[in-house]
Amino acid sequence: MINKLIVTDAKTLTVLTNLLTNSDIVTIQCDDPECSCLTNHLLKVTSIHITKGTVTTEFKYNYQDAKRLLEEHHISIKFVRV
Repeated sequence: MINKLIVTDAKTLTVLTNLLTNSDIVTIQCDDPECSCLTNHLLKVTSIHITKGTVTTEFKYNYQDAKRLLEEHHISIKFVRV
């Protein structure tokens, strides 16, 4: 936990967003760990892409209900553990 938020690993966040969006593929993109000023055990999430069929969309703009649900349960979508 960091600042009252639960920080999961990338695999767990992928599974959670996959279940919430009923998507085919979830891709989480993170900053390069060498360029990060964060501690050695966290990566900053730059984007989460959701693919359904042949259409790829951005999670935070197109799935507001799923994003709100994660926020209500204090699950961070901005950072993941290494």
